[in-house]
Amino acid sequence: MSSQDDIACKKCDEIYTEINYKWCKPCQINGLNQNFASWTSGNETIDKLIQEMQLKIKNYDDMVVEWISFDQFNDIKKIYEDNFNVLYSAIWIDGPFKCDGSDKIRRKRMPNKKVVLEYLNNSQNNNITKGFLNEVKSYSIENDDHSDIITIYGISQNPDTKDYVIVLQDCYCVNCGKIYTDKRYKWCNPCLLNELKQNFENWTSGNEIFDELIQENQLEVKSLNDSIFEWIPYNQLDTIKEIDMTLYSAIWINGPLRYNYDKMEWEKIPNEKINLIYFDSSLKLTKKDDVPYDKIYGISQNPDTNNYILIFQDCYCKNCGKTYTNEKYKWCKPCQINYLKQSFANWTSGNEKIDELIQEMQLKINKYSNLIVEWIPYNQFNDIKKIGKDDSANILYSATWMDGLLEYDCNKMEYKRIPNKEVVLKYLGNNIINEFLNEIKSYFAEHSNTYGKIIKIYGISQDPDTKDYVMVLQNGYCEICKYIYGNIKHKWCKQCFTNSLKQNFTNWTSGNEKIDEFIQQMQLQVNSLNHPIVEWIPYNQFNDFKILYESDFVILYSAIFVNGPFCYYYGKMEWEREPNEKVTLIRLNNSQITIDQFLNKIEKYIDERHRMDTTIELNKTFRELFYAEDYIAVDENINIVKVYGITQNPDSKDYIIVLQDWCCENCNEMYESKEYKWCNSCQIDNLKQSFANWTSENEQIDEIVQNLQLDIEKHNDIIVEWIPYNHFNNIKEIVNVKGDCATLYSANWMNGLLHYEYYKWKRRSNTKVNLKCLHNSQDITDEILNEKIESYYIRNNEGKVDEEDYYCYRLPKIYGISQNPNTKDYIIVLEDGNHCETCGEIYEAIDFKWCESCQVNKLIKNFTNWTSGNEIIDKYIQGMQLELQSHFCAIIVEWIPYNRLNDIEKMGNDSSILHSATWIDGPLKYDVIEWKRISNKKVTLKYLYDSYNITNESLNEEVEPFTDEIGYYYNSIIYGMSQNPDTKDYILVLQDEIVCEKCFQIYKYVNSKKCNPCKINNLKQNFANWTSGNKQIDELIQKMQLESKDYDTVIEWIPYNQLSNIKRTGKIDSNIYSATWIKRNYEVTLKYLSNLQNKNTDEFLNEIKSHFIEYKSIIKIFGLSQDPSTKDYIVVLKNGSHCKICGGLYINSWCKSCQMSVLKNNFEYWTSKNKIIDELIQEMQLNIQNYNDIIVEWIPYDQLNDIKEIGKDAFATLYSATWIDGPLKYNTGSNDVKSYFFKVDDPSHDINFTPKIYGISQNLDTKDYIIVLEDCYCENCGKMYTDIGHKWCKPCQIKDIEQDFANWTSENKKIDKLIQEMQLKINKYNDVIVEWIPYDQFDDIKKIGKGGFSTVYSASWTNGPLQYREDHKKLERKCNEEVALKCLHNSQNITNGFLHEVKNYSISDDGILKIYGISQNPRTKDYIIVLQLASGNFVECKYIKKPWYWTEKLHILNDIIDCLKIIHDNEMVHRDLHTGNILTLPILTYGPFIEKTCISDMGLCREVNLDNMDEIKVYGVMPYVAPEVLRGKTYTQAADIYSFGMIMYFVATRRQPFANCAHDETLALNICNGIRPEINELEAPKSYIELMKKCWNSNPDDRPKAIEIKEEINKQIQDAEKNKIRFSYIGNNKPTHPQAIYTSRLLNPFTENLRKYDNINNNSVEVIDFTKVI
Repeated sequence: MSSQDDIACKKCDEIYTEINYKWCKPCQINGLNQNFASWTSGNETIDKLIQEMQLKIKNYDDMVVEWISFDQFNDIKKIYEDNFNVLYSAIWIDGPFKCDGSDKIRRKRMPNKKVVLEYLNNSQNNNITKGFLNEVKSYSIENDDHSDIITIYGISQNPDTKDYVIVLQDCYCVNCGKIYTDKRYKWCNPCLLNELKQNFENWTSGNEIFDELIQENQLEVKSLNDSIFEWIPYNQLDTIKEIDMTLYSAIWINGPLRYNYDKMEWEKIPNEKINLIYFDSSLKLTKKDDVPYDKIYGISQNPDTNNYILIFQDCYCKNCGKTYTNEKYKWCKPCQINYLKQSFANWTSGNEKIDELIQEMQLKINKYSNLIVEWIPYNQFNDIKKIGKDDSANILYSATWMDGLLEYDCNKMEYKRIPNKEVVLKYLGNNIINEFLNEIKSYFAEHSNTYGKIIKIYGISQDPDTKDYVMVLQNGYCEICKYIYGNIKHKWCKQCFTNSLKQNFTNWTSGNEKIDEFIQQMQLQVNSLNHPIVEWIPYNQFNDFKILYESDFVILYSAIFVNGPFCYYYGKMEWEREPNEKVTLIRLNNSQITIDQFLNKIEKYIDERHRMDTTIELNKTFRELFYAEDYIAVDENINIVKVYGITQNPDSKDYIIVLQDWCCENCNEMYESKEYKWCNSCQIDNLKQSFANWTSENEQIDEIVQNLQLDIEKHNDIIVEWIPYNHFNNIKEIVNVKGDCATLYSANWMNGLLHYEYYKWKRRSNTKVNLKCLHNSQDITDEILNEKIESYYIRNNEGKVDEEDYYCYRLPKIYGISQNPNTKDYIIVLEDGNHCETCGEIYEAIDFKWCESCQVNKLIKNFTNWTSGNEIIDKYIQGMQLELQSHFCAIIVEWIPYNRLNDIEKMGNDSSILHSATWIDGPLKYDVIEWKRISNKKVTLKYLYDSYNITNESLNEEVEPFTDEIGYYYNSIIYGMSQNPDTKDYILVLQDEIVCEKCFQIYKYVNSKKCNPCKINNLKQNFANWTSGNKQIDELIQKMQLESKDYDTVIEWIPYNQLSNIKRTGKIDSNIYSATWIKRNYEVTLKYLSNLQNKNTDEFLNEIKSHFIEYKSIIKIFGLSQDPSTKDYIVVLKNGSHCKICGGLYINSWCKSCQMSVLKNNFEYWTSKNKIIDELIQEMQLNIQNYNDIIVEWIPYDQLNDIKEIGKDAFATLYSATWIDGPLKYNTGSNDVKSYFFKVDDPSHDINFTPKIYGISQNLDTKDYIIVLEDCYCENCGKMYTDIGHKWCKPCQIKDIEQDFANWTSENKKIDKLIQEMQLKINKYNDVIVEWIPYDQFDDIKKIGKGGFSTVYSASWTNGPLQYREDHKKLERKCNEEVALKCLHNSQNITNGFLHEVKNYSISDDGILKIYGISQNPRTKDYIIVLQLASGNFVECKYIKKPWYWTEKLHILNDIIDCLKIIHDNEMVHRDLHTGNILTLPILTYGPFIEKTCISDMGLCREVNLDNMDEIKVYGVMPYVAPEVLRGKTYTQAADIYSFGMIMYFVATRRQPFANCAHDETLALNICNGIRPEINELEAPKSYIELMKKCWNSNPDDRPKAIEIKEEINKQIQDAEKNKIRFSYIGNNKPTHPQAIYTSRLLNPFTENLRKYDNINNNSVEVIDFTKVI
């Protein structure tokens, strides 16, 4: 036990900051302060900087930054120079202070320390810039040689040049001046690569191709663990031995290059054992399927044969030539299995079943560490001693196994025995039955997933005297109590540990019996080594108390627990204390709480799921944790904290809960992550304080970086930074990103990424990054930059499988922003490997380097390299290839030339259509980051006879069965198609092993390999092997067997002697029994069909059938049997379907009959004292039909409290109340169920009601009867809720809204009236309450788009929208909601047009953006419509941008026409429908689509100051405006359909209509004269083009209605899905004309002269005036 003196500072008497190192931070800071007068740099700014950095120390080993006199340096050598600075290496004579490893307490100087001096050019006294100061601060004071951070030692000044010098840790390469790739081992990757390049001229293979290959591989070295690929002269190979025809072992005399970490240099490892694989003469590898290319050392050449040789690490088994199963320990599973099989003849137990069991267990070995179960002769055991019995009364003996266990020696890489092994012998008797064998199998190690808790089996033996068989087990039994250890590996016995705790109960007491009992109970629940031991802890064990929070009910402290809690030390295998542990104390006011309440609180903290872990669940902060009614509220978002014990303040007598430390030292709030000591609020504060330490010199850029930094939430989030360009080196161009007008580069970030490690931030120096350089971005706006970075994330979700077994894709990550000082272009700094190196797009699956665009484009380009000679086949295969949406689509379906198939053999009889074959090339399969072929793949060929005239329909019919097996991804079942050149028959090439080996039929269920025809055949053949003795019964069972669709469930005749342990269930006259079906070892239920003996009548048979029908839809039926004594037939059913009390059939685990009996028996225990009332309640109780029906009760009046009148009519008074006991619910209980009741004033009046009735009561004073109902009446108005399920009352909601009118105003009567009108239109509990929202409610406002009449911003609404909370029965706000602000230009004077648009947004539909309210910019006075924030623009949707997503495009169009139909159904016209007004919303789905499409800009996208619906002015995007509207006619629903036709054009072609010409008067005239955009028939199906043309017909009357379009699109979706329609035509994307405008604007300047062309003859289309107004 530590004393107070051990942990307190001798100077200040405070607890040491670092107790183990006797380091006191306050005293250290004080000493540094006092020392400031002892030194100076001669420059006040430099002095302040050094002082500031000195006072930042937090840890005992942090570096104390110093002013270092320049004469302290010698042996100064220049190592690097650029335009910004110069680097020198030097020796610091005195050296820095560092904690001595041998003396933890004292700091010593490390003399003659090698350092790096960083000269900053022009940094003399009068030129100390902010950049210089920031450069100094960018280095760390952490003294950590094992991480990638760069430590600063101090600052100096060259007395000659007056330049200031930053003195740094030796971390720069002396050769190139770059930061070491591995600082700890002084390794520089660029220098290594340079040395390798220089060495290229010193060797050659004599073959230019191989030289380039070797050089390329050498330059891929990235880490110290990488092998360096070499050309290896053949005379360097010795002791060459053949393993098989192409594989050899050998000794490499010089050996490979490896890095010596001690010498910090590369060196050769001589006499390395290797493997050789020969090439053939064509420079192709000889056939070997398991070539481990990641283990390759290099290439050589045999000078005699001139054959080339691949040199590998020793990774091939010398016996079989296969790669080792475990290469590290040279263990080969096939050889081991083979050796065991050969050894079977060398031993026997003398019993065939035992031998087979041991052999089976031996052949299951899968790892070198698996035990080999053996037959062990009994004479191998000595020192046999009886130790007791196990739970099954089997006798146990301890013994010594003389030869001992056979185990694999990893050092010698061979099996050897461990002699004199202590074991336990478990006697099992001599009767070998299934139970005996199953018990042995249960011990087999492979069956256990519980590490350290299951006893391993070593073998089986037999006592020669008793003939009893003996299991030979691991000695996992406690030597003291003989029970199995709770943890076998660490020999921890729970039983003995529990006994020691019990014995210790007398050595402590809290002085309170209940407290003692509670602690004892918790101690006895300790179940594993990592569980804390809850203790009574004397109060004097705590010191250094600090109050963290205080209220009338609770005080929260931090403190030091002197002795500390118990924890298990695995090395010593014993429990020890962790002294001086920081803990959290929760002190509850005893005057406010009883002992029982206190203990109940602790039990409440300990969650049921973690009760044995003695943990508690706490809220995010203790300020949310404590409140008067409950003291502590348990949140669902748990942060599990250990409970160490209970103590008591001796003065106040308050009890205190002792918890693991969980509070931040700075702010005293609970860590968001206790494991990482992560406090988000403190991290945010630190980042804010550091804003002054850096700048991009651009206010907008600074703000973006700051916002990204303040968005962090977790310890592994990325801190986005402004990164000076000179922090990058090795910059190399990768690819131009065309769509983003950017170039992608790879680079090395020298300082590297910040990451949170061991409770502090550290840098990963030399982080490899990608630089996305934005072309011509010198004057970039924050809007564009935000758009560029929105595809990247700071959340660090490394690719992994989540709790529901879904793979979570790694997100593309942003590290920072930089700027090229020469071009002034801004650069987004990204995680390396996010982007495809071919096209520059972000990978869809980063971990797998999967770029969908490039993969599909490769397939499209390859279409010209193959053909089946049949257009239908070609298009079908192309369509299936373009279904490729993920690397998980394993196989690409192909056209396979027939000559690539060999070994073709017919399967089955001569008429069979199935053949087996070998596909020489094999299928393409995506292997992590590339496609590889699986050569010589066995396949199944299904011949489609007489198929030379194949059609789409017949092809679909043939292929469809092989696409349904695994749903959306079909490629692993079908590999492709081929054609027999002789018969011209087409062939489906399918995967192997899909055909039953017996009947040669394709399995119905391929994955399970279950053949229904064979099942039927086997059943038929088995008919002769059984009989019930009754022909009709036999025929019935046979018929049911042959009709069974469930492969695993076959109804059988079950002989009665196959049933054992038959016991009656329920009452004495019950016909239900439980039993064990011996054959299946199933627990079953038997239903006796009494008095139904053998009768050869139809009535008898129908009776049997009726029982099968009764059970078939409810429970699994196993079969039929017959009691030989009573001759009664028995239905054998799955167990658990019948009531254990009465034997009746459960309905949802509920027995109606027993429920009735319980209710009847209970009649005598209650009465209303009124016969009519009693009979009514009894009748209603006995009417229940389901387990969840309400049981109407007589409810004593004293069960109702908190009674309040809420309404009254002529017949009854309505009250609210709380029913104390609450209603009866099946298998549930409730103490506090809110209910309502009527007090009936006129008993003769019949009250009809729809809500559920709970019961009847009676007022004891007035004698009035009361009907008790569910909570379905509003407490405020007494009326039934409008929505009972959500407890929502529309009249009260409307009333509350009206009363709130006085609390807000927009100061514009029209706006106020509009908002009030919209608020009063709510009709559902979840309708949006449109509000007037003050502008100061919006934060983080970012520009995201601009149209002709408005600008759109994203923002965070602080208070957030109102939402109805059912549990609180009121509206509450959803804070910090992300919204869109549509700011209307020049809208200071509100108009009817603006009001009309707002009203249009009030359409309640998912396809229309939700409106939250209206606001006003206080500076510009422009009005703002506050809308739901969309996730993206329709134009940027990936399904629109890629041509091959045809079905997905149709689904999106279906969404749009759905939205338009809603608008039209509301008797409205959109008026401005174009691609810019269609947005996407995120939705949660597991289907192929992840976006929902919606329409925005509802009503009028035109000048806001128009006061009426002026039909003279035309607004919109010209190509999307109907010709009649351009001519000045009324805008109709048909005009919206015209716009939809243009959207169809964009969806099909990915081109805006008329993008190649100016949008002027000429285009307007052409549109009116019937000119439409061109479309290539290769871009869309004929039916699609026809529909599109109907939509843009010049005659509005000939355009289809929205409902007609929807029906047609749905038909096309079905056709596309059925026929795998995909389009690969890229089209001719010409540049957009500079006067092609795709934002809405006034079009009258271009249309005012169109009327004079009304009579021009148009040969193609008749233009008709259309003036119908909706």
